Amino acid sequence: MQDIQVPDPQDVINQLVMIVQLAELPTLRLMVQEAIKPELLPPPDFLDGLTDLQKTDVFRGCLLVHVFSLGTKVPRRFQLEAVLESLSGRDGIVSSGTGSGKTMIMILLLLLRPNELAILVVPFKRLQKAQVM
Repeated sequence: MQDIQVPDPQDVINQLVMIVQLAELPTLRLMVQEAIKPELLPPPDFLDGLTDLQKTDVFRGCLLVHVFSLGTKVPRRFQLEAVLESLSGRDGIVSSGTGSGKTMIMILLLLLRPNELAILVVPFKRLQKAQVM
């Protein structure tokens, strides 16, 4: 009887991430269509206004979040817009309620540019005062 070797889950995830990070736009488009329900994807009017490089980042971000969330999440439009602004070198401010998904923006940036340094400033004392009052 032959032993079946089960791959290490971390190795599988690492391989998926590498495939997504190296894939080009046509391949990413096909991967997104196969893996993610259409109603979860960014709307066509949003995608139509993007360059090919931006679409590549959007599709990579959607696929990576989808993989890491075990198929339960895809970034929302405001998150993708904020990520694209940052990737284009522009500063931005996202003001949104607690639990609305601001942290996903930082996660997306780190997933899309894993070899770059990120600095996140979070005013917890200010947040704490605002939540208590």
